[in-house]
Amino acid sequence: MDSRARRGLAVDEYLKLIALIGGGFPGCSARPALAPREFPGVIIGVLTSVVVTWLVQSYTDTSAFLHGFVAVASCMIVGYVAMLCCAKNAGAKNLAAHGVDRRNDATG
Repeated sequence: MDSRARRGLAVDEYLKLIALIGGGFPGCSARPALAPREFPGVIIGVLTSVVVTWLVQSYTDTSAFLHGFVAVASCMIVGYVAMLCCAKNAGAKNLAAHGVDRRNDATG
């Protein structure tokens, strides 16, 4: 194996590690664009992102560049669903994408 092939393998392993460890955190930052930040939804999203990314890396033959997308997307989707399940005021009217009416809010 020549040095170019070894560098390619090293870059793939680096991208896999970055997706596995850090892939859920951009999803945490992007998910509040759709819904308010709820702590249980964020934690569940990050942990699920690690598991889903590991499963994709272990059981599929996909490009290392796809693993980052899988990590962010799984964090956003699972975190959103967990937020809907855990939130006290879950519903479409409280989503950030639909806007929150704060006219009757005492603070705002």
